Amino acid sequence: MRTLACVSAAVALALTATAHAQSTPPGQAKKQKAPNQTADHGTGDASELTVADSELLQRLFGKNEGAIIQTTLANGGVRIELDESFEEAMTVTVAGDGSLRFGHFTGIENAARAVKAAADAKKPETKNPAATLEEK
Repeated sequence: MRTLACVSAAVALALTATAHAQSTPPGQAKKQKAPNQTADHGTGDASELTVADSELLQRLFGKNEGAIIQTTLANGGVRIELDESFEEAMTVTVAGDGSLRFGHFTGIENAARAVKAAADAKKPETKNPAATLEEK
């Protein structure tokens, strides 16, 4: 009985080892074709920026790295104080025709001024109700 159990275990081990040796490693079972990639030389390719474009980008999205104040704390942490150039806001206002107008501003105060100006421009003229009653 003991011999039969040992032979059975040996046969099971041999079959398992053979099946494992014949299997392919992951990733090699499927041969994948490389994608066909070509360079796009169309009219939409990026070109060198002009001086005016560079200045505009710096004004709109530039950060004032010179104004950063870095303080090392006693526990080893670092605190960095950033100026307004690192504050950015996206605004969405409703135009007079009902369409949405999106904006991007550097500085929270600039964004608040733009939203307030859009709200003031949207307000209709209010008529004096007393003057309307007198005309009838």
